[in-house]
Amino acid sequence: MHKTFNYILQVLYMGCQWKMLPIERNAKGLPEIHYTRIYRSFRRWQAEGCIDAIFAGSVSRLRDDSLLDLTVVHGDGTTTAAKKGGDNLGYSGH
Repeated sequence: MHKTFNYILQVLYMGCQWKMLPIERNAKGLPEIHYTRIYRSFRRWQAEGCIDAIFAGSVSRLRDDSLLDLTVVHGDGTTTAAKKGGDNLGYSGH
């Protein structure tokens, strides 16, 4: 489970597709785990509230240890829809 969790963190950090996750190979040269197993674990843990609990616990621990710095917290708009266009981004008109 530890390796699975680390692979999940890697996908979240890199923002890559699950199938593009660089999975370590075993002695026979085969992937040590299939990416779909990692994805299924992520979805199950997400549905069961484990991911939220890990996040909340991490924030609580940082607060308890006086390591929570709210001056660097900001909103991330990477999943925010474009309000005025964006369909022709990079289009030169030629």
